[in-house]
Amino acid sequence: MNSTIIGKVLDNYRILQNIGRGGMGFVFKALNIKLNKIVAIKMIAPALAMNDSFMSRFESEAKTLAKLENPNIVGIHDLRIDSVYAYIVMEYIEGITLGRLIKERGAIPWRQALKLFNQMLNAIEHAHKEGIIHRDIKPNNVLINRQGIVKITDFGLAKNQAEFGITQSVTTGGTLFYMSPEQVKGLAYTDERSDIYALGFTLYEMLTGGTPFSMDHTDFDIREAIVRTKFPPPHQMNPKIPAKLGRIIEKAISKNPEDRFQSVIEFKSAIDAFIQYEEDRKKRAQEAESLMNGQNGSNNGGSVSSFLDKAIPAKVLHSEGKNRESAKFTRNIIYYSAAASVILLIVLKLTGLLDYPSNKMDSDGLLSITSIPNHAIVFVNGDSIGQTPIDKYQVASAKANLLIMKDNYFTVDTTLSMDSRESIRLDAQLQPVARLSFEITPNDAGLFINDQEIPKEKWSELLLPVGEHQIELQHEGYVAYYSVLKAEQGVNNPIKINLTEEGVFKAENTSVFKINSIPSGASVYLNDKYVGKTPYQSSNLEERFYALRLSKDGYQDMTDRFNVAAGESGKINKRLIPLTGSLEVKTDPPGAEIYLSGKRINGLTPYTLNQIKSGQNTITLKKDGYADYSVDIDVMAGKTQNIDAVLKQLFGNLSVLAVPWGNIFIDDQLVLKEAQFKKEMELGAGNHQLRIEHPTLGIYDKSIRIEPGKITEIMVDFNKKHSLRIVAKDPQGSDIYADVFVDGKQIGEKTPINISLTTGTYTISVSRSGYVLADGPKKVTIDGSMSNPLSFTLKKNAE
Repeated sequence: MNSTIIGKVLDNYRILQNIGRGGMGFVFKALNIKLNKIVAIKMIAPALAMNDSFMSRFESEAKTLAKLENPNIVGIHDLRIDSVYAYIVMEYIEGITLGRLIKERGAIPWRQALKLFNQMLNAIEHAHKEGIIHRDIKPNNVLINRQGIVKITDFGLAKNQAEFGITQSVTTGGTLFYMSPEQVKGLAYTDERSDIYALGFTLYEMLTGGTPFSMDHTDFDIREAIVRTKFPPPHQMNPKIPAKLGRIIEKAISKNPEDRFQSVIEFKSAIDAFIQYEEDRKKRAQEAESLMNGQNGSNNGGSVSSFLDKAIPAKVLHSEGKNRESAKFTRNIIYYSAAASVILLIVLKLTGLLDYPSNKMDSDGLLSITSIPNHAIVFVNGDSIGQTPIDKYQVASAKANLLIMKDNYFTVDTTLSMDSRESIRLDAQLQPVARLSFEITPNDAGLFINDQEIPKEKWSELLLPVGEHQIELQHEGYVAYYSVLKAEQGVNNPIKINLTEEGVFKAENTSVFKINSIPSGASVYLNDKYVGKTPYQSSNLEERFYALRLSKDGYQDMTDRFNVAAGESGKINKRLIPLTGSLEVKTDPPGAEIYLSGKRINGLTPYTLNQIKSGQNTITLKKDGYADYSVDIDVMAGKTQNIDAVLKQLFGNLSVLAVPWGNIFIDDQLVLKEAQFKKEMELGAGNHQLRIEHPTLGIYDKSIRIEPGKITEIMVDFNKKHSLRIVAKDPQGSDIYADVFVDGKQIGEKTPINISLTTGTYTISVSRSGYVLADGPKKVTIDGSMSNPLSFTLKKNAE
């Protein structure tokens, strides 16, 4: 029929070309010869057209769909049925499918994507109000015309196809990808929430440029993933997606329909609230950018048409203008690693959960920022949000990458973990910065500032804290250079240093002697007489032997002897050895990790740290389930000091329900007997072992984690059944047949096998004559969270 019908006239319609096909038949481009208007014709396959039951239902639904009058739904103009053909006459859309757009252009920027997606929501909302569920929403059923207008097609037809046994394509890009878990399970009743799932998954693909499935996934793999596997959050697949938008999508594609948006209106409200939030945030960013640039600026975020013009031929598009990228702050400046720290005071205030337009959606954390001095530009996750002080800014993600910037001050660059129940106040004491540049001859000398070597590529623009710094220059064949530099705020004059070649101090009847130390500033004693500090130089030393002693606080004294001869020059370079002390660190409870000035020590408390450089050090102690403990200590040379820390335990809550009932154990302690109602209890943060026992239905035994300040919810339904696939393989990875044993009892069939088990903990093993089990038996807890399959390796017995 595809080729023979081209050119024919059916009633008033001349068939021009085939433009698609599906399970029900072909779609043709046609011309209404009376009105001279292009239309689309969906031609029903002849085999189906002869099925009276199908045609009766098809005609009834076509009449219903014709009532869907909405600018975002492909309009139905006519239904024609005769002895040979049955077809629907529809609106013809010149443009591109959303599926093709994604395939050709990849991930769609979220602003453009939401302009398209809101039109999709408008269409489905209208259909649901008319009592029509689409059941087959996917990118290939979404058309986009040359003005960027969305048109959704194929309403209601998926139900007909399933009912009359028509094969659906489930290959890559096919219908299966977008089916809800309840559709995959084959549940008899599905409602509007299946469409909401498909909409959410379509938006996931629009924003990430793909699906979580790969080409090598089988139909079974895809079905299992849809029903059981949590998909990666979209904002992890594409970091350009705001986390707030990612959470909206995650809600829409929840496995349980009760956890999704309950209507398209609710879904659309969440999207609208997000867009308004971003517009407000963008406006604040533009105001801040204007302040920084001294001029007004705008950023329209780009039009749908400007994104589509590379996917649809230009002749069928018009341009709505070019969009410019939003301001991103970058600096090609090298920061000196020894810069003194910026003082940050972070105050966490727990508050109640804020209301979100969808009543099950988490709200954002609030961030307030002040700085000394004021009027510093603030960037959160790359976007400018204004100048300090900032009051109660809503952060749209779980983490806030924060920059606080002001000319001639060090930039605060930090990351804050945000929680929807937290308000964070951050006070930043900005530190003045000195900008320096060095011109050194020879240009391959070694430059050291405060004992740290500075790479040559950083000489042209170096940032240092304001104040004095020790400078050292070293080069083979040249006299070492030592000096103290006073750095002032802002741009300093270029520092030009020419090293002197060794031997230039030699002069007849003159002895020049230099004494240097690393670090400099050591007191120089010659024959126990103080003569100055390093770097030290003298040209009038008497001809004799000298006893040298170098002394500096925090370092061991260095001694040496040297001889001064007439007419000879000499030098002595010494690297001072720091004085050290010891720390004995104990905690209650023991077993805490130890960090010395931010660096992890390889050991747990109780622990003795030896050879710690004397002076100020910071000790931080970390233990899972306890608040971090930090203390500054002045380590004294040659002494052992004690740190005895009592760690503060953190707590969370466990909400547990056993169905029908059970005895509940936490860490082998019975806490609830014959519990049949949900019970909430406070537990120390960290890992715990939960065991629930029922005398006839079995045992559930699993490790759980309690997070500080949060509720962990566990429901164990001993009556609920779960599917588990068990496979056995040889060492080369090939499948082999083997008997299966569950709790010591043999199951009738051999691997590979799918078995059904109720919720609980089981010991599972496989066996085959002539083979030995290499990795088992295995104790597994079945509750729907376990990944399939459960695999065993069998090796042949040694001959």
